[in-house]
Amino acid sequence: MSPKTTIATAGNTIIPAYLALLQKGYSISCESSAGAAEELRVAEDASTRFRAEDPLLLLGLVSLYEIRGKR
Repeated sequence: MSPKTTIATAGNTIIPAYLALLQKGYSISCESSAGAAEELRVAEDASTRFRAEDPLLLLGLVSLYEIRGKR
């Protein structure tokens, strides 16, 4: 039996997540709100907008939306 492929969240997953979002057609930007300690990353296309702390979390939100759809 061959070993399972394992992928974990780490610094080396941020750029691939960013590139995957671009490949899916999203534009990526940074957004800060008054009083917020850190900036949020924003992925958006013509009909949707996602906000999260980093590209990996953004990709997770996009995947969740793709699977679950608009509810």
